[in-house]
Amino acid sequence: MAVAIVHVFPRLVYGSKPTTGTVVVYIGTLGPVWVILFGATGLALAVSLHRRRGRHLAHLAAAALWVLYTSALGIGAWATGGPILFPIVAASVVYVHTKLAAGYEYEASKEARR
Repeated sequence: MAVAIVHVFPRLVYGSKPTTGTVVVYIGTLGPVWVILFGATGLALAVSLHRRRGRHLAHLAAAALWVLYTSALGIGAWATGGPILFPIVAASVVYVHTKLAAGYEYEASKEARR
């Protein structure tokens, strides 16, 4: 959800102009794509954690979105020669979501065996 807020109010983080990759900016010009996608996955995570059901699916959806975002950042950084820090941080978020999804899947399979 925080990423959705950053895309609604980019000047809070980036100052006068965004420094993210050109692909991220281009996708952002098509409409509120990032806001909707990050907001939806954030909401899915919050609901699944509250209900204690589907947590692994919500984390997999978030990981898939972060893979898309990381790819867009990486391509933009490669094309413009920009900083590679943002794609590295985004890739670590993908790793965390994937590990959380695996953990919740294991927990769900243990409960199903009981």
